[in-house]
Parts: sequence; C-alpha cells; structure tokens
Amino acid sequence: MYQLNPNSKARPILVAVCCTFSLGIAIGGFPLRAIAQEYIPPNVGLPGRREGGGTRGCWNELAAASSTLSSIEELPTALTPAENFGYTTSEHPTFFFYIPQLYAEKAVAADFVLLDEQGNEVYSTTFQPRHTANVISVTLSADSASALELGKSYQWSFGLTCNLDDRSGDRVMDGWIQRIQPSAELQTALTNAAPAQLPTLYAQSGIWYDALASLVALRTTPTTPAFTTQWSALLNSVGLGHIAESAFAQCCTTAQTE
Repeated sequence: MYQLNPNSKARPILVAVCCTFSLGIAIGGFPLRAIAQEYIPPNVGLPGRREGGGTRGCWNELAAASSTLSSIEELPTALTPAENFGYTTSEHPTFFFYIPQLYAEKAVAADFVLLDEQGNEVYSTTFQPRHTANVISVTLSADSASALELGKSYQWSFGLTCNLDDRSGDRVMDGWIQRIQPSAELQTALTNAAPAQLPTLYAQSGIWYDALASLVALRTTPTTPAFTTQWSALLNSVGLGHIAESAFAQCCTTAQTE
C-alpha cells in the first residue's frame, strides 16, 4: 500500500484550514442552468500536487522503451483545483483521477489513502486500473469509519505503481478535502433544483467535489454535446482543459477494490 511521504504520515497535519466559507448565495438571482461558468474556488490553498510526475524509477524506463514516447508527457492527474483543496457536503465523497494510456497499460497497482487531521488512516484501497486511458473514480465506503466529519480537513493521496519491489518511482498525487454544511440558502436551492442544475449550484458555491460528481452523474451513453460542453467548461475553469477531451471520452470507471 502506498503511504504518504514521511513528513505527512509521521506527524499530525500542521496546516490550519479555515473551517468557514461564505457561500454568497442569493436565491432570487441565482442562475439555475446547466453549468456554463467557471468554478469559483474558496480562498484556501494547501501544499499538494495534482499531477503524478517524477524523474526516476520504472515509469521513465517504460517510457523510453515505448513506441509512443509522447504518452509520458501526459501525466496521471487528479481532477482537482490548482489550490489542492476542495469542499464537499458529502460524508462519503467521490474522487476522480485521469490515467493516461501508458500508465493505464503498465500500472500493476493503484492505491488511494485518506488521512485525518492527526495523520491517522481513515480509508485506503488498492486496485488494478483498466488498461486503457480513463478517468477513474474512488468513493469512500459507506460505513461510519470512513465518513467525513463536518469542519474537518483530510489529506488524500493517490499513487500508481509499475514495480512493487521498488516504490521510488511511484507516480503520486495528493491534496486536501473538507466537508462543510451548506448554508440555509444553498440547501434550499439544492433541494429545489433539478439534477441538471446541481453542478452550477455547487461550482458557483466553491464546492468542487460535489460539482464534479453531480456533473458526472448526468453523463449518458452516448455522451451528449451538452455534457461535453459542461465537462470541458468545468475542467477548463481549474486549468485542466488539456485533458478535458481525453477525459470525458472515457469518463468514468469506478475503481474495483482488490
């Protein structure tokens, strides 16, 4: 199982996170429509990395031996804001990660770990990714042990392994999530909204994980032009436009825990 870097795992999390966030919802003028504007991030940024890059280990050796060398330029990427922090209203949120072709073909394991503010493990899972480029999702198990508590911050980590005997080359992404209680105004809007309106409500309120999950829930097969536009708009708003086209084409596969 991949573990977070020693400085994060060996001691309590020292970064203070603001536990309140003004959602600024004005119901009378709130544009309830399919998402067509940018995600508005909260004024919180934390250390982390949403791209699993590196300069050593087996991934680079595999890239050098690959006939598609350009594939290494596409890095495994967490679908998160650049601030490495996001809000959710869910006890058991879903996390999304893009795995490019080379990494999908060669990964022997993928690991997801969630730690609480004291550095204690709340949830972990290991699985085998599919062998095609894809967006995969990891949802916390529906039990009380892994439920997020209101107002508390959690550090997540996602890693891809190509050599179980040498983990130095693992491609690792990490970031932060906090569960919040929607304001009374926002809760009323969410209760009265149609499913197609939820991504906009969450995105405009700075609640990233719910904005993304509620948008993915609207996806149909075949994918509609409206979904493609909405997906691209949301990813572009957090600087992930370069993977939007590849990602939506395969989005999304639920991780199957081993």
